[in-house]
Amino acid sequence: MTPRRPQSSDDDLRERLDRTFVALRRQFEQLELAFEPWRGKSGYREFNAAYDSADPEERNRAELVPANFERCHHLTRDSIDLAAKLAERAARLPRPGENEDRIAVMVGEGVLTAGDETLLREQVIVRNESQHAYVQTAANQIYEAAERQLAHGRALVGRVARFAEQLGTRR
Repeated sequence: MTPRRPQSSDDDLRERLDRTFVALRRQFEQLELAFEPWRGKSGYREFNAAYDSADPEERNRAELVPANFERCHHLTRDSIDLAAKLAERAARLPRPGENEDRIAVMVGEGVLTAGDETLLREQVIVRNESQHAYVQTAANQIYEAAERQLAHGRALVGRVARFAEQLGTRR
């Protein structure tokens, strides 16, 4: 039997959340930089070609996009979970019910938008499918998802950060 992990203190959660927001800023910068060569009219085609290239250097260049996309997604989810845990303890958010997660609770309470929820759910689908799909399908999905993440992800994180500030984080 695995011993139960002790519950983190509120201060520990706040510190982890502060570090997560710093990591998110840095990770979005990295995603922006990784995606930059693929912007523009022919970016989609060029990304697909690099993703499927015989040249390992080109594939590595293209692989920076999904690697940074996934890291941004995971850190965003971490920020949501940490902020929600703090809010649950302060009775500012209800705990998720059966078949419900913290994203749905935060949407229901007006912290996140329905568009935020859609973005996060799509990212999970893309991440899962890209790991098992044909190369071309994966490249198409990743390109579109990374583009949406860059267009909307920072605003989503901003909403989480503003909510977290109300809970007493230093950000």
